[in-house]
Amino acid sequence: MKNSQVVNIVLLTLLFIAGGQDNEAQASSTEKQVPAHANMPGSQPINKTAEAITGKLLETFDASGYSYVKVATDKGEIWAAGPVTSGLSKGDSVSFSARMPMNDFHSKSLSRSFDLIYFVNRFTVNGEQLKASTAGQHGNKDAKAPALVLKSFDKAKDGQSISEILGERKKFAGKSVSIRAQVTKFTADIMGKNWIHIRDSSTEKDMTITTSDKAALNDIVLLQGTLVIDKDFGAGYFYDAIIEDAKVSIEK
Repeated sequence: MKNSQVVNIVLLTLLFIAGGQDNEAQASSTEKQVPAHANMPGSQPINKTAEAITGKLLETFDASGYSYVKVATDKGEIWAAGPVTSGLSKGDSVSFSARMPMNDFHSKSLSRSFDLIYFVNRFTVNGEQLKASTAGQHGNKDAKAPALVLKSFDKAKDGQSISEILGERKKFAGKSVSIRAQVTKFTADIMGKNWIHIRDSSTEKDMTITTSDKAALNDIVLLQGTLVIDKDFGAGYFYDAIIEDAKVSIEK
């Protein structure tokens, strides 16, 4: 399976992207938690009745915001990836959810492929549920994110504002939209895509886009992409509106 077909995002990716900055508490209002029911793109269907997998920890390492574990089970060796978690030691009995398997997953950051890997939101070790390391995911948990200072810029020529798109999302659904906005967060190379939060003066809400282009915090960007509404990634994450595969140009 080609990398572009593997997956756009999984639960952990959304957790890492959405969290970690105080000035984003209201930002992702276009993202909601709802009962999971959709299949993950490029993955096997989410199995709501799947039992937990338990095995002896053979190997563990942290990379790109994840803790990877390999456990020995009566069905063979199995890999899983979850939030960065401290307290994992070789020989531990590790359990995790089997709800989100992914076949033929290739990690660009690791330059490594996994025939099968499970993406999970927590690990249970020796019967105790370990908490994810806040510092590992988002930096110093006591650090306060700087308040956003929105720069002055004009709306894109023949384009839309974020409030227009959110207010008339059904009108723009499936159509190409053009926005000039300020970058409020950039996350690179998560599941084969870059994720950008943007904002303009029309609203206090951020909008999320996916792209292969790069940008930095506070960049003013001109972007064009397709608006997708009611996007259900499964695992309880749902976007009222998201711009996918956008072309991003940095202006200043």
